[in-house]
Amino acid sequence: MDGATYFKLFADLLKSNPPSPEDAPMVAKLATIGIVPGQDFDASKLDPAVLKGLDAAPKAAQDKISSMKEAIAAGHAKLENGWMFFKEAGLYGTGYRNRALITWYGLGANRLQDAVYPTSEGPDLLEKYNGANKYVMRFEKGQFLLPRGSGRSPCTTTSTSSSRTPSTART
Repeated sequence: MDGATYFKLFADLLKSNPPSPEDAPMVAKLATIGIVPGQDFDASKLDPAVLKGLDAAPKAAQDKISSMKEAIAAGHAKLENGWMFFKEAGLYGTGYRNRALITWYGLGANRLQDAVYPTSEGPDLLEKYNGANKYVMRFEKGQFLLPRGSGRSPCTTTSTSSSRTPSTART
């Protein structure tokens, strides 16, 4: 899908999903490129340089949204014992990038007091999982996700210097 098609779809969706008053600053920015809630988007009215930028936007945005490093740097996620946890799930307000990040990994999310979503994409931050290896997930005694209402943090935070806790190890 090219940028013009994407933003046309976005404008169409705004007709049935209008922005909230808190979105006013973003609505004003979008209006500068012809995206106005309740109106059709016509890319043919744009300067060719703007249209070229819109065509490049989805790929660049996806790269930024899907980056765990970007999520951590932006404060939307944290690393704990080798696992990434989303810090702001379920309620997004005008946190558009964080909303997109959560949607990238799984459509929607419960609030943090109701669920925890640990994510791991590899045995360490520099290596991705792959089919050439077998992996085992180990939860050492006391290192497990706790049910809501247990009176304790949703995930224990004790770390060891020799392995990830919970760990994923190659076998």
